[in-house]
Amino acid sequence: MCAAWPGARFITMGIKDRTASLAGLPGGGSLLLSCLIALLATVGARPSCGEGAAVDATGAIAPRVYGRLSDGSARNLRLGYALAVEMMRPESPCGALFAPYHAVGVEKLSSTLFAPPTDRERTCLCAGRVSAFTAVGSRVTKLCPEFGTLPPQAAALTLVHEALHSAGMPEGGWAPGALTSSQINALVAGACGSSPAIRGGAGHSSPVH
Repeated sequence: MCAAWPGARFITMGIKDRTASLAGLPGGGSLLLSCLIALLATVGARPSCGEGAAVDATGAIAPRVYGRLSDGSARNLRLGYALAVEMMRPESPCGALFAPYHAVGVEKLSSTLFAPPTDRERTCLCAGRVSAFTAVGSRVTKLCPEFGTLPPQAAALTLVHEALHSAGMPEGGWAPGALTSSQINALVAGACGSSPAIRGGAGHSSPVH
């Protein structure tokens, strides 16, 4: 449930994989427990913000932000969000990814609260170049510092991936038979990576940079 960009590959790392790697570190037992607590704290988190989509001064749908993001993350959220909205039109292959969860991608994205991680989350859940994480079914997506370094197209694909978790898509390691994080990435890249929004943007159109 964590989106990461190690090197030039677009992958995600599940929380289980992340905590398993921490268990092997010096003091890993206590660090593992701390990280699990950090993850559980994100489940069902509901900061006191208004419901529904935010609208900017131009009348366009804007991302809903809770807390203060870094300049890079705020910029990439704005640019990636606009691309993701275009990708996830209901009639598009990208938008169809949400149908099994009886959700509309754009609506799911617009109801998400984007927030910076806490200090503990940054240490535990943002390690290894993880760019974002979302607990399944949560309306809160945390944007790690790495998110601010992504190309806008990569940021958009990351937002789609996280919106799927928010809609209810589980991830291998937590739910038997669920797609692994890498398989979800491939699904998102295949359905959304060749959308007009990506093809019309600047920079590389694939999830490799």
